[in-house]
Amino acid sequence: MNLSVDLVLLDEKDNLIHESIRKSFVGHFRDIQEGKIYRIKSFRVVKNKDAYKIVNHKYMIRFYTTFVKLLKTYDQLIAKQKFELVPFDELKFLADKNTTLTNVIRETVGILTWKR
Repeated sequence: MNLSVDLVLLDEKDNLIHESIRKSFVGHFRDIQEGKIYRIKSFRVVKNKDAYKIVNHKYMIRFYTTFVKLLKTYDQLIAKQKFELVPFDELKFLADKNTTLTNVIRETVGILTWKR
């Protein structure tokens, strides 16, 4: 079984990309923290998977002998999160397909009120 740790990285240009760390390399990157800014060097760019994509991007990156350095400055220009929203009426086109992982929160269809 090939296990990995998967991350979604967001850059200063508001781009999302899926990043995968193979199990044998996870220990080298255990100090990576959400919300921090890092300089990343020496990684591989590979074609993204065809099934169950975490983000809709043609490529993904893989850490191997990658150099990751925490930057001391905090850049307010990089968002803490980003969402790839799909209009509710388009979800039916994703049904029974395994191309992209999609979360559905809910749709409010009405409000029921009553008095005691």
